[in-house]
Amino acid sequence: MATLSKTVAARARGIILALSIGSLIAVFQPVSHILFQIGCVTAFLSAILFNMMPFLNAGQPVKSLRQPALTILIVFLCLVGFAILSAWGYVLYLQAQ
Repeated sequence: MATLSKTVAARARGIILALSIGSLIAVFQPVSHILFQIGCVTAFLSAILFNMMPFLNAGQPVKSLRQPALTILIVFLCLVGFAILSAWGYVLYLQAQ
């Protein structure tokens, strides 16, 4: 059975942390509006990915990452669905005005 090596686990944690820090820098920089937008999206994604941190341990079977990853994916899809539904409802509200 394949397990996470110490290097792979450390790299995965490092990538998630780098994405988190990079997104915060992009959000709070005062220069570019496009960079701010990219930072907002990546901050949201990194916040969701940060939930995988407790499961990225060396020696842990790779198969054990499926359940938390699937749970995080389902939560992400629900949030996107609610965002789309609320935007659609707001459009209907504006059209009724």
